[in-house]
Amino acid sequence: MQSRMDPEPERCPYCGGVLFKSTANCPWCGKLLHLKPSLRPVTPFLPPPTVVGGLEQPLRPDYRRERGYKIAIAVLLVATIASSGLLVNYALLDQRGAGTPKVSYAISSMDVSSNWSGYLVKTCIGCVYDVQASVKIPHFTCPKLNAIAAFWVGIDGSGSNSVEQVGVIDDCTARRGGFYAFWEWYPIRGYTHEGAYVQENDTLILEVKFEGHEFTGTINDVTQGWTYTDTNQTVVPDAQRLSAEWIVEAPLVDGTIVPLADFDKAYFSNCRATIASRNGSLESFPLVQLTMIDNRKLVKAEPVLPLTGDGGSFSVWWNGTGP
Repeated sequence: MQSRMDPEPERCPYCGGVLFKSTANCPWCGKLLHLKPSLRPVTPFLPPPTVVGGLEQPLRPDYRRERGYKIAIAVLLVATIASSGLLVNYALLDQRGAGTPKVSYAISSMDVSSNWSGYLVKTCIGCVYDVQASVKIPHFTCPKLNAIAAFWVGIDGSGSNSVEQVGVIDDCTARRGGFYAFWEWYPIRGYTHEGAYVQENDTLILEVKFEGHEFTGTINDVTQGWTYTDTNQTVVPDAQRLSAEWIVEAPLVDGTIVPLADFDKAYFSNCRATIASRNGSLESFPLVQLTMIDNRKLVKAEPVLPLTGDGGSFSVWWNGTGP
């Protein structure tokens, strides 16, 4: 029971849900609470970015930890210390009497990056065998010439010198417009397949697998009915297989982060991984949550976990062009 001395909690003006922390979007109905969510500052220290790329230059992360962790969506969190004493479990509680949502996620840290937004799992060397997800291709606009947004799943790239990834790029460059699928086995340059054409609202199944001393990257456009699969053994000696990723990226071209194309919201579903002996969805692993910020420390894109679902879904919301 609330005492008379307790202040009335802040509530969402649209649905009346209780807000426990300042946030850009209501965690219950998802509606925008602030006119300019991208103007919310964060205060990490960002060293100069490493070289990344798209098809013209390899896609690689510029990944650093934010010293003061930031919660991307506002909810009441129940913290449970795992048996290891290192992992904090965050369970989302509905305070409107509708009960506890069906899904909970284990968030090990909330970090920032100058060109990544989404989720990753950091584990031991040689432990990642498979990463997959379904991605629905969003509508996008070009706030600036040469703006790009890449949507991908992959292995490595966080704390390692190799990247094994497949995905789709929204390209606003004058030379190439629209969407195209890509495969990358960094340090080999990324490439696409003739015929791997992607359209807005297509649903793609993306997968990178390590098996039999080689990597296999598969892109299946469920909507159009095509599938392309490529294998690579060249990167195997250098691949550490110590991280799994589900990411939206603003690539680096010629050493510079390109403007982020406006994709509004990108939806990842059926996100799964095989790490060590465990095969499971996102909720099965301790996740690193990444928010993309620009060089003014303003949010460009942030991941949002659903309140209900199957434990393998999330979205990334575009907030600004940057870089």
